[in-house]
Amino acid sequence: MLDAKDAVLLYHLDINCRQSLGQLAKKARVAKTVAAYRISRLEKQGIIREYYTLIDVSALGYSTYRVYLKFQNGVPEIEQEIIHELVRTPFSSWVFEGEGTYQCGAVFLVKASKVKDFHDFWMGFLDKYRKFIHKQEFSIYMQLVQFPSSYLLPKVIPGDKERNKCMFGLSKTVVIDDASQRILRAIAHSARKPIGEIAKECGLSPPTVRSKLRELVRQKVIQGFKTNIDMPKLGMYHYKVDVQLQDYSQYARLVKFIDEHPKIMYRDVTLKHADVEFELYVRSVDELHEIMDEMRSHFKGAIATYVYYLFKKVYKINYFPI
Repeated sequence: MLDAKDAVLLYHLDINCRQSLGQLAKKARVAKTVAAYRISRLEKQGIIREYYTLIDVSALGYSTYRVYLKFQNGVPEIEQEIIHELVRTPFSSWVFEGEGTYQCGAVFLVKASKVKDFHDFWMGFLDKYRKFIHKQEFSIYMQLVQFPSSYLLPKVIPGDKERNKCMFGLSKTVVIDDASQRILRAIAHSARKPIGEIAKECGLSPPTVRSKLRELVRQKVIQGFKTNIDMPKLGMYHYKVDVQLQDYSQYARLVKFIDEHPKIMYRDVTLKHADVEFELYVRSVDELHEIMDEMRSHFKGAIATYVYYLFKKVYKINYFPI
């Protein structure tokens, strides 16, 4: 279980993990040496899994596709093989193992010039595994809205979710040079990497790296420097909820409710799937039901039905594709 100081450090690392140790220590009201020790301990315990950069590749000309899979013929070894096959492909950005409506899913990042290559990959995948897949559901992924980890704090900070949210998708295309691409690749899985290390790895000077990082943030190619937290180790579980609306005129009000709710961490916007999709961290399925009862009481007659499923394990997060 986290104590209050660890929770504050994790919260601020997730808002911006490139903050200096001094900045983090000040926010947690501890000495720098204490902050360094606590962060190191969280890393060794596996509570902090990695630091990653949230890169909006829609600004770089990529389209995003998502697939959910429901298995059949019950062969656990094959199901794990399928998951690892999805992890291995360079097209995948995010891969999970689930429980409930879907047992597995992946998000793919595909540039126009690579669409045929992706199609060939998927046809080969189905040729190998189709008999073990009861259902495949593809969606075009339009946008991900990611909120700060407010659930870690004992009380809600007013305006925190709106102030610190990150958005992925539906962005205006920008052109970046080769040096900027090398920087993105260097920090995609190592967002706290020091400027000097990035410079050495990319063959650039430290001032050039600083300048290009600032420009990538200004262009909103970089949406955030985030922390991958192993929530089950904190006694919290990651659920996805898909809502179908009875009264679509309530869509905007429901989105506002979701965006302000302290337990909801992500809102997904897709074509073809549910009317409203969101993800949240809760300590039990009973807590999930309480939140859904709260939502249904706020929107009587608006929600036709909903389904939920557990993300048991996230195997891959990579926001910088091939």
